[in-house]
Amino acid sequence: MPNRILREGIVTSTRIDKIASDPAVEVTYRRLISIIDDYARYFANPTLVRAAIYPLCLDQYSDEEILKHLKKCQEAGLLLLYKVNGKLYLQVTDFKQRTRAKQSKFPPPPGTIDPDPEMPGWHDAHPADPQPASPLPDQARSEPTALSALEQAFHEIAARYPNPRKVDEACRAWLTYCRNGEITEAMLPEIFEGLQYYIDSEDVAKGFITSFDTWILNKRWKDRPAPSAEAQARRRGEKKSSAGNDPLAIFEPEWQKNS
Repeated sequence: MPNRILREGIVTSTRIDKIASDPAVEVTYRRLISIIDDYARYFANPTLVRAAIYPLCLDQYSDEEILKHLKKCQEAGLLLLYKVNGKLYLQVTDFKQRTRAKQSKFPPPPGTIDPDPEMPGWHDAHPADPQPASPLPDQARSEPTALSALEQAFHEIAARYPNPRKVDEACRAWLTYCRNGEITEAMLPEIFEGLQYYIDSEDVAKGFITSFDTWILNKRWKDRPAPSAEAQARRRGEKKSSAGNDPLAIFEPEWQKNS
């Protein structure tokens, strides 16, 4: 069991305050701090979480309630829930206490790269008022709001992309475009629209999937590939049922909901 230090700043955290109205959620979050690894990660399977943080009172909460607690913590910006190879994981945001392990026991979120444990400042931060985990370098954070949207957008794209391969390489290309101004927040609707066109394409339906890094590097969101027969039928149905509405309006990414 890892040793953890909870600093006094946790009581003045604005993010903690967002879950304070539900004491059960806050207790779950505080107990999570004691079981996550040095990289702030753990399984997000609610059965495993419940057994790890409530070992002496397993019947106090159901799996459904634990999952609800985790989602509320994510909504408050306290942790990130993600899936790798069909398994659920979580990462407490901006945890970064002193790490002894050279690598995490759990895979990183899609599109992120683990920092060097020996890097100066890696152990200076604490979870008192954590910020969203970010793959972007410090020098690229001149506009926090825009960059936050760009970061969240990449995570969503990686999660939605069919069978994404070479996610780390795709992340590097994305970050380069962000730093160069070739990808901006204003471009995200176009990028998500292009992603939906690709997901609905005949090639994807047949299993001919472009590597994720190639799709990002070559800005393939600008393409309008031929849609599959199923996608064509769905779009015709959407046009009939919602005349005058954009058939892609149902695809509202998380970054846009929070803007």
